Amino acid sequence: MAMMEGYDATKAQAFIVGKMKESGRYRDEELPFVEKLVGAAIGADQAFMAQSGVLDGEYYDEDDAFEYIVDQVVEALDADEGAELDVAEAVELYMDFNDAFLQENDLVDWE
Repeated sequence: MAMMEGYDATKAQAFIVGKMKESGRYRDEELPFVEKLVGAAIGADQAFMAQSGVLDGEYYDEDDAFEYIVDQVVEALDADEGAELDVAEAVELYMDFNDAFLQENDLVDWE
């Protein structure tokens, strides 16, 4: 799968999981699940960017990306329908913290 140039998925996952832990929304015993979820979200986000042309310079539509990532994470984690809202909330945090990671590592081009 194509990756954003300069994007280190392992480093991003550690950063995002750390921020999610700091947010206070997840207990320590939930962190293994959060790590899986973030890994799946990173993979889904990269797949979305490849499929939608973002890696070739097309516009990143956050709403479309969010829907795609939630669907893919629910499928990857084999989550039941009742868990979809929890996954959506976690994906929203993922997107916020991934954006912070991108900015911190000068990987975002706003033009």
